[in-house]
Amino acid sequence: MIDKASKLLPYGPLVMHEVYFAHDGPKLFSMRAQGLPLYVLANCVDENDEGFDFLCLVLDQSRFEQLRSGAIAMRDAIVQSDPGTLWMLRDGDTFEQDLSRQVRVDEVPEWQLPRPGAALNLPTHTLKPLDELELRRKARSSMRHVIVVELNAEGQGASEFGARELGSILIETQGTADALAQEAFGIATTRGAIPSDVKAGVQLSFVGAQAASFAAILSANTQGAMFAPPGKLEAVIGDLLDLLEASQTPGHILEILGGHSPRVKGRFRDLLAALERGKTGLTLMSAPQDGGELAKSTVTRAQVERTLAEVEAAPTEEVGIEVRRGALVGSVVPSESFVLYDNTLGKTYKGKVSSEAKTKIDGQRVGSHNYVRARLIEEIPFAGEPGDIGNRYTLVEIEPFEDTGGRASVSK
Repeated sequence: MIDKASKLLPYGPLVMHEVYFAHDGPKLFSMRAQGLPLYVLANCVDENDEGFDFLCLVLDQSRFEQLRSGAIAMRDAIVQSDPGTLWMLRDGDTFEQDLSRQVRVDEVPEWQLPRPGAALNLPTHTLKPLDELELRRKARSSMRHVIVVELNAEGQGASEFGARELGSILIETQGTADALAQEAFGIATTRGAIPSDVKAGVQLSFVGAQAASFAAILSANTQGAMFAPPGKLEAVIGDLLDLLEASQTPGHILEILGGHSPRVKGRFRDLLAALERGKTGLTLMSAPQDGGELAKSTVTRAQVERTLAEVEAAPTEEVGIEVRRGALVGSVVPSESFVLYDNTLGKTYKGKVSSEAKTKIDGQRVGSHNYVRARLIEEIPFAGEPGDIGNRYTLVEIEPFEDTGGRASVSK
């Protein structure tokens, strides 16, 4: 059939592209012209003593992708076709019976048209596939590091991804890079703004998207300079690739994350959570600005979910907090709970009272002018930070405040 179509239709050599239905040979299929950017959809509409009759529709790539994806029904594509693009092709039992002729839409009998609403509804790439060699060329020609965040979304169109989910994933990718930069090039802190000089050189700009499933193309933000300073972003993304690599093996991520700061742990957890909400895995690619070898790492959707569960279930860390001058503003002894305001830091703590401190808190006066000294234990999740909302506090020591020039403290 393909050889006959190549001879009978005026589009040069044709090759089989896809078969959508077959019964004793292909009956609904598409062909692609080798020398032209054209596709031919062929649908068998009749079988008689002389052979098989195929109604053929010629389409450019954009229209073919719409038809293949189900954006347009097959009947609508035929009815709305341009003049000269509709053919009746007979695959005869003998060479003499082979024929082709152009037809108008109004010449096609109703019974030869697809039923209303019938569509292919196939996942369809509407953008060019990801070209890794082109990424390297882009990095070298722009003198900027290029990063690819490829989202292997299951059950979604290859060239689209939810805006909310995409935004969250890109924000957390940048946040993780910032935290890794602070750890490597600054002084690691748990909260507060990261200095701009630390973040300089690791900021990313969105420069485009490609389909393969969905790939967001990022590049080093030069912030007005001609090119980005080399090395810094490459080192940070290398650390992030290591974290993704560790996520591929059960239990390994806790060992690797254990060597990082609380901020890095928290931001990487947030990235995993964003991927889970997007119901997607992640492939991260890194193309250095000199056009060198591409580095990449992939975690599947199942690995994302397992790694996030491991991080969330990891043991908590206990840290002592000394309140040198505070006010007990709330106390409910039967339920063993407390509310304590730290006058020095301007922070309020709420939590439970330990059995050791229960007898001591029972005699304390409640009020903003009745000062106390106290010691608390803060439980920090593995990927959490001190002071995070949701951290749990336990009161273990409390006594009336006495001004001794700041030298006294609650015993540990």
